[in-house]
Amino acid sequence: MLTVEQIAWTREALERLYDLAFLERHITLPPAAGRYASARAVQRALIEAVQQIRPPAGAPLSSMAWRVYNALHERYLSGMTQTEAAAELNVSLRQLRRDQMRGVAAVAALLFEAAGAEPAITSTASLPDRPHSGLTHIEEALCSAVTTLEPLLSQQTLHVSVHAETPLPPAIGDRMVIRQLLILSLNWVIQDARCATLQARVERANTAIRVTLPAPASCGPQSDLDAITHLAGRIGAIVQTHHTPPALQITFPASVRHCVLMIDDDPDAIELVRRSLETTDEFDLVAVTHPEEALREALDIRPDCILLDVMMPVLDGWELLAQFKSHPQLAGTPIVVSSVLGSETLARALGASGVLPRPYSAPSLLQTLRAVTAMRPTTGQPSGITAR
Repeated sequence: MLTVEQIAWTREALERLYDLAFLERHITLPPAAGRYASARAVQRALIEAVQQIRPPAGAPLSSMAWRVYNALHERYLSGMTQTEAAAELNVSLRQLRRDQMRGVAAVAALLFEAAGAEPAITSTASLPDRPHSGLTHIEEALCSAVTTLEPLLSQQTLHVSVHAETPLPPAIGDRMVIRQLLILSLNWVIQDARCATLQARVERANTAIRVTLPAPASCGPQSDLDAITHLAGRIGAIVQTHHTPPALQITFPASVRHCVLMIDDDPDAIELVRRSLETTDEFDLVAVTHPEEALREALDIRPDCILLDVMMPVLDGWELLAQFKSHPQLAGTPIVVSSVLGSETLARALGASGVLPRPYSAPSLLQTLRAVTAMRPTTGQPSGITAR
């Protein structure tokens, strides 16, 4: 069974996850004394332990398993305060603290190989094994990774800027996995760097997205690079090192299809659309069944178009349409309103690009999606993004 000391040690380590000087001292203290060879080794173990308790893809998003994992991810991997994490996850501070305590105990159980970890969150599923597990905009994930590493970059007097072609297609892969891969990769290239500026690049390479991370000094150990390569392989990415100039390159498979975000609380309707789109190589489908999560999902994946149901609980389609059209990053995204009520005049007046009265056929669906995505830009010029 876990001891109070093991849980307390784990909580303190998670709270200072990116403070290598603290972790170097912390690993010499009981109950972990002699267990880890270096601060980076325990840092890597903590990150991997958090990922190991990630629920399987089919777990309900409202389940305790997801609540606990999300609390750990936002608090420790993303570095949010409790107040920020509670607001981000839309839970009370009291609920966040309970979920956080459960998560810390689960991580401690993994670190100390203890029995009796919290049953509700000890899922054997960790990272997705299928390469087509989601769509992610790499330039945004990279900027997010740089922000997470801010404490470490400040300690080493490092500045990272991200230079990205825009617009870029999304990469194929789960955003959380890609973000962890980028965090570990940045961590590896900056291990011995001090007082330097790194210019990371994100660019298109045929049907792939390539990230180049310059290495201003000697990089981390081979064991860390092996872990990065293994994680990349699980989402179909390729890792390469270059000596002239020294850099780490990660090549992600890009989606060459249009991304359709479908927002509908009816799983049967989603399945029908999925089957219709599988008859063509033109579209990838990402579905959201909880309308309150739709805006965040749209910002994460930046779809080429949105297929929006009207009759939904909590937030109906008209409210979501207004949110999308008023958001500066989504206002230009074509939205197709789907409803048994018709309401084409109203939908277009509120900013919809198309209307699909229910029930609709597969040919009608494809014709409408082709029409609204036809004018979307596919290429662009490089732009600079300052991540720090």
